[in-house]
Amino acid sequence: MKSKIPILLKKAPFIAAMAIVLIFTNILVFGADENPVNENISFELTDMNGTIWKSEDLKGSVVVFNFWFSACPPCKKEIPELNKLVDEYKNKNIIFIGVSLDNEDRVEDFTYMHTFNYKLIPNGGGFIDENHVSSFPTQFIVNQEGMLVKRIVGGVTYEEMKTEIEKILN
Repeated sequence: MKSKIPILLKKAPFIAAMAIVLIFTNILVFGADENPVNENISFELTDMNGTIWKSEDLKGSVVVFNFWFSACPPCKKEIPELNKLVDEYKNKNIIFIGVSLDNEDRVEDFTYMHTFNYKLIPNGGGFIDENHVSSFPTQFIVNQEGMLVKRIVGGVTYEEMKTEIEKILN
């Protein structure tokens, strides 16, 4: 008499083992996004006005990067939160830079519908890839020495970002 155990049940241990391997491989390759990286961030980025932002020129300042793209609903939702932070910290040595996957024309069109109080970098795909950003929005906070000290994946609120910025300033 043939066994009536479904084929998937026979293969369940193998499927479970493969799932575990895939999860750990993902963690090893991509890392844990919420943890500080504590590595030097090097960049030379050109904003929508043609201004070039270089990492070595920004030493001594805290730099907050917001990685986004125009079709991302959580990215849109956090724009007012970030604008509020920019206004609050305008007299501090903090620079806010939005790095977009979108090209310059798309970012320019997007700014007609949304106000940004911070610098915008179009065509940021290369910088995004170099820094292993794979979820949007993502925020990086770089300290005065040019070290990435906080990486936040997902949309943030004003209060969450303010708390993280204050940790670095104090």
